[in-house]
Amino acid sequence: MIDKIDHYLGAMKENEKSVYYKSISRHIGGLGREKHILPKWVKVCLVIAGIIITIFLVKGAILKFKINIKIKELEKEYLDRREVSRKLSKSESKFSKFFHDLPVPAFIIDINGYFTEINSAFIEKTGYSQSDIVGKSIFEPMEMFSVTSKGRIMDNFRRRINKEDVEAYTIKFKTQDGTKKYFNITAITIFKNNDIAEVIGVATDITDKVGSG
Repeated sequence: MIDKIDHYLGAMKENEKSVYYKSISRHIGGLGREKHILPKWVKVCLVIAGIIITIFLVKGAILKFKINIKIKELEKEYLDRREVSRKLSKSESKFSKFFHDLPVPAFIIDINGYFTEINSAFIEKTGYSQSDIVGKSIFEPMEMFSVTSKGRIMDNFRRRINKEDVEAYTIKFKTQDGTKKYFNITAITIFKNNDIAEVIGVATDITDKVGSG
């Protein structure tokens, strides 16, 4: 019996396509092992997935490129603005020094008619302090101006706001100690972005020419 089994096994071993080798190949691998071939639909899916990934990578690279350009533009804009701000600050500093060093009374009025600044000569010539003038409106009662002069100041200011030409004019002014003086007012309108921002004026004492009456 055993001899017969050995005989049949030997015969099967001689044939690579026999059940013997197919059984071994099925369980532990070996001769007659079949190659695994991917289905066509899987290959198509892999190709499509590859295309989609490539598209995303390209779009990501383009987006990154655009972002880098925008960052550089923003950096340049920031540096330009900082330079403009530095020059503006320097210019304002020079103007402030010039304004306060003027030997004649000078003042600044904003678009709403409020005094925002007066210089040292204004304080010296009139006797009024910063707190007496700054923050006050030309449209509110101010005892240093006569009724006629006050009306003239308001009228000329309104004309400036309407962008009309305004020539120099004279006002009667009472100083802190009650002395009456005459000042010739010359002013310029300051624009920012084509809009009126403020009015800067100087007051020249002409009392000796007009008289103190």
